[in-house]
Amino acid sequence: MTPYEITATCIGAAAAALAIGPSLSSTAKDITVKLAAPWRGTGTHRAPSPAELARQNHELTTRLVAADSFFIRLIEDRDLVHAQAEEAARRAAEAEQVVACQQQEIERLTGQITALTAQAANQGAVSVPAGTRPIEQGDEPTTPIDVRPLRTALSVLPLKAAHNPAAS
Repeated sequence: MTPYEITATCIGAAAAALAIGPSLSSTAKDITVKLAAPWRGTGTHRAPSPAELARQNHELTTRLVAADSFFIRLIEDRDLVHAQAEEAARRAAEAEQVVACQQQEIERLTGQITALTAQAANQGAVSVPAGTRPIEQGDEPTTPIDVRPLRTALSVLPLKAAHNPAAS
């Protein structure tokens, strides 16, 4: 590549902005900028060489193969994800069925426990009439404690105030 030289005149702040000099004077300064053009030749269209075409063809073929392998891998990953999602759905349905069966078994066992508890309570129930119990030798029977109010228990009538004529 051949560099092209462009000469321009910058004035004042534009020259300072281009870092041409430390002063910010308004005097004109000439700058020379060298540009390296990316093209070759004299500006007329130039056909690529066979070696350049072969290099571009190889590069594009390599990109095509890489893209194809990438998309094949994406499709494989997608198929794997779909298969795993179907497996997860199948396992979830299976687990829900197991949970439903276990819930029925829990309800059945809870009913059995309730029936057995009631049966045990009925078998061990005290059915001796109140106030009577078997008395062993050397045991003194007790009578129930009367907890009624004293007036009722002793049949005492309330006292009436005696008529005191002196008090009236």
